[in-house]
Amino acid sequence: MLFDVAVDRATYGRTIDMRRGGLFIIFVAQALFSASLALSQETYGGKWFRATGKWDGKEFFSERLQWRNAEESLSTGQVNGAIDFVEPGAQRFRIGPVFVAVSKATAIKGFKRDGFKLGDVVRVTGNLRASREFDAVSIVKSETAQLQIAGIASDAASNADGTISLSMLGIPVRLMQPGYGEVKFLTLRQDARRSDKQLTIPLFGRPLTLGGEYVGGLQTRQNFRLADDDDSRDDRKEFQNELKLEAFYPWSDTIAAFASAKMLYNAEFEHRGGSNEVEKALERSETLLYFGRLGGSGLGLQVGRQNIAEAREWWWDDDLDALRLYYDNGPLHTEFAIAQELARKSSLDRGGIDPEKERVLRFLSFTSSTWAPRQRLEFFAARQDDRSQTQAVGSVINANREDASDAKLNWLGARAIGNYSLGSKGDLRYWLDFGWVRGKEQKIDFNDDPFGGLIPFLIQ
Repeated sequence: MLFDVAVDRATYGRTIDMRRGGLFIIFVAQALFSASLALSQETYGGKWFRATGKWDGKEFFSERLQWRNAEESLSTGQVNGAIDFVEPGAQRFRIGPVFVAVSKATAIKGFKRDGFKLGDVVRVTGNLRASREFDAVSIVKSETAQLQIAGIASDAASNADGTISLSMLGIPVRLMQPGYGEVKFLTLRQDARRSDKQLTIPLFGRPLTLGGEYVGGLQTRQNFRLADDDDSRDDRKEFQNELKLEAFYPWSDTIAAFASAKMLYNAEFEHRGGSNEVEKALERSETLLYFGRLGGSGLGLQVGRQNIAEAREWWWDDDLDALRLYYDNGPLHTEFAIAQELARKSSLDRGGIDPEKERVLRFLSFTSSTWAPRQRLEFFAARQDDRSQTQAVGSVINANREDASDAKLNWLGARAIGNYSLGSKGDLRYWLDFGWVRGKEQKIDFNDDPFGGLIPFLIQ
């Protein structure tokens, strides 16, 4: 039980205000910019792409397409993945849709010339001899087992379901995700980033995929107190455990559901200078519905708790309850999100939603245009509207309900980012960020209450 304690202190205000219409103008300007880019999209034909996806024996289904610098000739290409077929003598093998011929002129690193076997993960650069037939120029070990093909694309054709069909290295390719921007797509279907070796259960004619991840470790901290009158040490040993469970179910080629949760168990089993502590929690993680290619277009929708992040994680990087609309077309990616926490994140939040996030409404807008291979411009706009009640001076609140800031803020920013290849000398990476923020914020300072609570004593 907490008791009221009266505190009589002066308060003052400091306000930097901006009319809401200013942010509306920003969002409209960004929408018009996106529309102007969409009307001037380039074709796929004649560009060098890297496609990542799966081969079903007839067609390559690409979940991600990346625009790369053109190679020397139209017949030069690459294939990456695990070897799934080897001829006797290991001078010819297959990776997905591509047969690879090895000769004495092939430069090989990490393997013996006649030592290729099933399951080896390789990246092959070669010349196209015939449809799906490669003469290998070089073969090296690959860091990823994802199936990838790279080469010059043919002109694209739109399908009735909103997918795009084209050809690379004589291989028919269907683009399940429209566009070929370099952004870290927030709206990729969750199964595109998961291993093929997860548990799958047939459900209504489609696979329900169940997976998870366990992370555990021992953390030791030796914090030596520096006070002259205190010779004690504050040493800690903590065993940290995190188990994440996931489920993914595709209702159709364009509609999917994804759910995940975390279980935490952190235990201090040695703590000099204090009592041992155990922390157990159940946390909700990404749980969402995905709707892609709405109306057979590049429009999509994602609803639920989802990861809000961008490539450099300078603007935003968090899981939020949100509704997000996005659009992809050629080198253009644009999206708009409305976010607000709807429930507490962890079982440790016994007082409800984190008070610093409760009743905080956010509007987020992002546009990216890839103007050259590995070169892009990005534009950001956001508004935060904290509608929580400011805690009154002199009142007593529970310590876990502390909310030190109430803000109504507007952000605007831009970024130029890219990667130039310098050949054998490496890569040159650059980025230039601009950010601007304006609005109104109230900051609150607290004093400890003798009965265990907190007392707001200053608002500024």
